[in-house]
Amino acid sequence: FDLLFAVMASLREDIHITKEDQERINSFAKLNSKLKEVEADIANKKKGLENYEFLEDELLLLDDDTEFPYYIGESYINLSRTECEDRMQNDRQDINSKLSKLQEKCTKISTEMAILKKRLYSKFKDNINLDE
Repeated sequence: FDLLFAVMASLREDIHITKEDQERINSFAKLNSKLKEVEADIANKKKGLENYEFLEDELLLLDDDTEFPYYIGESYINLSRTECEDRMQNDRQDINSKLSKLQEKCTKISTEMAILKKRLYSKFKDNINLDE
């Protein structure tokens, strides 16, 4: 809750903070923390998709009759090129689905934060700093 302390420290004038104000500040801090987590998850998913694209390009360069080790759970199994491509396509679809949900979550959190930010700035004006 570093943001909360920064908010409280940035109050320059003697302004009365109600319980509702404090709850809004706390909610904003929690949402900000959650947003950072979701953005990190989005970055990880995008990196995973890039890795799959790279692997698909590499598969094209190899022989069709070669078996490839494919990581499932905690072990590797050997798959044919076709099976490997099919699994990779399914995995990419799964990642894209999760990525879409994370982006929706990010948008929802950002919207909630914007509403709280507007309310807090309308009351505290430049006596509060909610920017990073």
